[in-house]
Amino acid sequence: MKCHNHSCVVGWLAACLLLLAAGAVLHMPRVVGAPTLHAGLFELGEELGIIRSYSSPNACVNNLRQIDGAKEQWAMATNASTNATPTWADIDEYIKGGSNYCTCPADPFESASTSYRINDLMTDPVCLVGSTFTPAHTL
Repeated sequence: MKCHNHSCVVGWLAACLLLLAAGAVLHMPRVVGAPTLHAGLFELGEELGIIRSYSSPNACVNNLRQIDGAKEQWAMATNASTNATPTWADIDEYIKGGSNYCTCPADPFESASTSYRINDLMTDPVCLVGSTFTPAHTL
């Protein structure tokens, strides 16, 4: 059965990009240009935002742990009350590499302030981007 519309091509491309995002390797023996095709599909998926949206939550959860630890260090250093809410400027020095490097991999804006909400000292930080994903990006 031949495909006469674009939905088949888009579906095939989406399936390939999902396999790439999941870390699967496309095996295309004896196909000239297979490595180039593999790299091209991956780049296309990144540009379309398909691969980023299916990123592993591990990096995001590790960032949430860093933010939580930075909040605790800031609270001890400043004798802050339990209902205090630090800002990014307050906790920046306690985050490895600074808050500029603390972004959710699924955040298209690649900014700490668009990736995470710090919250007060009694509340865990929250990922604003991946909290609805499965698995969710939460502590």
